[in-house]
Amino acid sequence: MNRDRLITKAGVAGLAAGVLVVWAPDACAAQQTAVRVEINATDYPNAKCNDGTQAAYYLRGAGIEGAISGNKWLIFLHGGGSCESDESCAERWYDPDGGSDGIIGYHGNMTTSTGATKNFSGEGILDSDGADAWTDPGSNPFAGFNRIMVPYCSSDKWSGRNTTARQVDYAAYVGTQVTIGGETVTIRNPNNQTPALTSIRFSGRWIAEAVVDLVMNGGIQSGKKTRGATDAVTEAPSAAEDEVVISGSSAGGGGVIRNLDQLAGIVHGAAASVKVFGVIDASNAVGAVTDADITGDTDHAAAVFYGATSPEEVDTSCQLANPLDTSHRCFNSLVVLKSFIETPHFVVQTAFDGVIHGGLKQSIADRLSATVPADLAAALAEQYIRNQVSLGARELGGGVANPQHVGWFIPNYTTDKHQLMVDDLWFFNTPRVFSQEHMGNPDLGNDPRLGTDTLSTMGQPRALACFRFKVTGQGSGCVDAGDAKVVNTTYPTNPLSAHYDTATSTLTLPFVRLSNNTYFKNVSVVLNPLGSVVVGDPAVGAFPAVNEYSMGTNVLKLPSVTVGDRIYQQVSVSGPGLRVLGYEEVTPPVVAASPVQARQPALRRR
Repeated sequence: MNRDRLITKAGVAGLAAGVLVVWAPDACAAQQTAVRVEINATDYPNAKCNDGTQAAYYLRGAGIEGAISGNKWLIFLHGGGSCESDESCAERWYDPDGGSDGIIGYHGNMTTSTGATKNFSGEGILDSDGADAWTDPGSNPFAGFNRIMVPYCSSDKWSGRNTTARQVDYAAYVGTQVTIGGETVTIRNPNNQTPALTSIRFSGRWIAEAVVDLVMNGGIQSGKKTRGATDAVTEAPSAAEDEVVISGSSAGGGGVIRNLDQLAGIVHGAAASVKVFGVIDASNAVGAVTDADITGDTDHAAAVFYGATSPEEVDTSCQLANPLDTSHRCFNSLVVLKSFIETPHFVVQTAFDGVIHGGLKQSIADRLSATVPADLAAALAEQYIRNQVSLGARELGGGVANPQHVGWFIPNYTTDKHQLMVDDLWFFNTPRVFSQEHMGNPDLGNDPRLGTDTLSTMGQPRALACFRFKVTGQGSGCVDAGDAKVVNTTYPTNPLSAHYDTATSTLTLPFVRLSNNTYFKNVSVVLNPLGSVVVGDPAVGAFPAVNEYSMGTNVLKLPSVTVGDRIYQQVSVSGPGLRVLGYEEVTPPVVAASPVQARQPALRRR
C-alpha cells in the first residue's frame, strides 16, 4: 500500500504547497487477493532472478474470489531501478529495505518474491474498482481482466537473457564506499544478515517471455508449460475479442518499451487474432532530449554488463535504421519508444518526474548557472523539461502504422511525482472527480497538484478506456481523435526559446537576462528595422543557454529562435530598431521548482 495514495480534504491546500497529508486506507476496503505462482524451472530454466532463485508472479482472476474468468489478461511488470556495475549491484544486494539513501532499488529486486499472496486493492491499474480511494472513482478499464503482477528481480530493466551465471564476490564490497547516480553510500551488512552473493545473472527478458507464454499455452495457474494430470489448465486467449495488455511502470515501463513487440509476437504466434497493446508508465523523456544528443553509448555499456548486446536482444526495426556495427542508439529506450515500437501502446508520464527527469534537470541547470543564479537555473531547467515532455507527446509512436493506435496521458502536476499507475489516488483521479470529492465543487475541474493551468476534464482511466476502444473496438465508445491523446494541461512555456513573427517584426522572449544581471519574462520586442542578424554566431551560447541582451552594444543573443516553421540556433541581432512593447521583471527564481524534491522511499520498491 502506498503512503501517498489517500489524501484528506484538509490536505488539499498542503498539496498545492507540495506537502502530502495522508490518512490510513479504509479498513473496510475489499481485499483483492492475488496468489503467488512460481515459474516452473523445468519448462523455463532461464526465468531466474539475479541470485538464481526461480522467478514468480502474482495472479488474480476476474471472477468471484479471484477465479480465472474470460480471456482478457492484464500483465504488469514492476520497476525498481537497475544496477549497471558490480559495485552498484553489491550496494543493491546489501540494501535490505530500500531506505532513504537516494538510490532506487534494494535486495528484494534481486531475489524471488516469497510472499504467498499480494493484495491488489489500492494498487492502481491492478485494482479492479478503486473503491477504497474514492466514492466516485471512475472505473478501471481493465476491471474485467485477469491480472498478473510480475515482481522485478533481475535488475536489468527487463533486458537480460543470460543462460548462465557469472561468478562474483560481492562480500568484498562490504565496508567500502561507492558512488551511484551521484549518491555516495557505504555498503554495510550488519551481523551478516544478508548472505553473500557469489554469482549473478540477468534474465529479465526470459521472465517476461515466460509469463506471456504461460498465458498463451494455458499454464498460467500452475506456472507449467508441460502439465501433469492434476495441474489446472486455463483456456488460452484465441479469439478476436480476446485481449492481452502488457503494462509496466518505471523500470517496468522500460521493460515494456524493450519487449513489447517481441511479447506481442509470442501472443500472435499462438493466436493471430488476439488483440495486444502496451501501457508504459514513468519511462518517457521524448522531446526533452534531442536526437542529436542520444548516442546510446551508456545504454550499450549497461547492455554489455548484462550480456544483452546480440541482435536478437535489440529492436529489429531500429537496427534497420541504426545498424549495431556502427551505432549504439538502439540500446536507448527513448529512441525505441519514439520511433520503433510497432505494437499499439499508451504512454503515461508526468511532465516533470523527479526520478526520470531529475538528472537531466541537474545537467541543464549546471550549464545555465554559468550566467544565472543557481535557483533560477534550476527553475528554468525544470520548466524547459515540462514544456518539452508535453510537446514531445506529438513525436511518440513513430513505429506504429495507425496513428490512432498510439495514445498518451501527460499531466503537468506541480509535484515531481514518479509513477501514476501504481496506486489508486494517482491512477483513478481526474481533475473533475478530485475537485468534487475534496473541494465540494465539481465545476472547479482543477486538481491542485496541476497548478492553475486550464485542464482537460479527462483523467487517466477514461483516456485509457478510449485508447483501448480504438485498438480493440471494445469497452468505451470514444471516437474523437484526441480522446486518447491527453496532455492534461496547457503547454508550459519553454523559457529557453524565442519566437520571431515576420508579419509584425515582433520578437517574443519568455525569459531574458540583461547584461546588468537583471531578469525579465514575457518580453515583447519590435525589431524594425531588423538590423544585423548572424546565425551560428559563436559569441552566442549554445543550448542550453538563456536569451541575453547586451545593453552597451544593443545586441540580443538568442540560443534558439523560431521563425515560421524553422528553428535557428545561436542567433545575434543588433541594430537601432529595437523597441520594447512589454515585459515583467523577475525576482529569481522565475518558476518555483517542484515542491516535492526528495525521492520517496516507497519508490525504491517499484
